[in-house]
Amino acid sequence: MKQVVVRPAAAADIEDAYRWYESQRPGLGDEFLQALRVTRDRVLEQPEAFPVLHRDTRRALIPQRFPYGLFYPGKLTVADSFRVGCIGRLGEAEMRGALGAMRVTLEEMGVTDCGPVAVAGRTA
Repeated sequence: MKQVVVRPAAAADIEDAYRWYESQRPGLGDEFLQALRVTRDRVLEQPEAFPVLHRDTRRALIPQRFPYGLFYPGKLTVADSFRVGCIGRLGEAEMRGALGAMRVTLEEMGVTDCGPVAVAGRTA
């Protein structure tokens, strides 16, 4: 099994999230940690199953009701360690940043039209 390395900023995010969820309802922080473990295990089993968010960084959303994502390098398939770089809450600013990164990537790829695609005689 690959070694899991959690960067200090990600560890702080996890700790903050755990404390916040526990303050909302005792035991909810533990549910968050369990959902995080499930996500980590899914990533370790199938690292390519999750989308590339920007360049070589992939994101696995934490299931259930937790608005967090686990970000990891796409090279996980060949590396012997799994580095968690960020596990931040996905708020409006983060989503705008992700959309900006997608815009830049699409521009670099020469994509000029991201509109709906017509499928078999109908428009989306």
